[in-house]
Amino acid sequence: MRDINHAADVIRKTSRHFKSAGFSKNYILTIIYVLHIIKIKAGDFMNSDTKRIAEIFKALSDENRVEILIMLSKGEKCACKLLEELEVSQPTLSHHMKILCDAKLVNARKEGRWMHYSLSQEGINEISNYLSDVFGKNQ
Repeated sequence: MRDINHAADVIRKTSRHFKSAGFSKNYILTIIYVLHIIKIKAGDFMNSDTKRIAEIFKALSDENRVEILIMLSKGEKCACKLLEELEVSQPTLSHHMKILCDAKLVNARKEGRWMHYSLSQEGINEISNYLSDVFGKNQ
């Protein structure tokens, strides 16, 4: 962030040198504007809960967990059905489900001896809002 501020200050202070080098005023203003947008986006990201964002992206970084989310997008599933469809061991499924539940992307409930999982609409909305905030601004 300090580098972005420094770069913007240097461009502002040396704009006459840019002009003498043949750069137009519009070109200089465009550079300042782009740096300003980067500064705003970096500031928004720095002010967000970076640990929470990292936890969500960790949960999404494994193809089995993404596959689980796709399966759960069609409705609640019993762990036994997830085991059949994924063709993984029970400890591996438990590991993936713990990560997804800890990231608050999946809800779990116990019925008898089986766990039933469903998407957490709150967690999915959080991802969507975060991505919209970071990538949707100033476009």
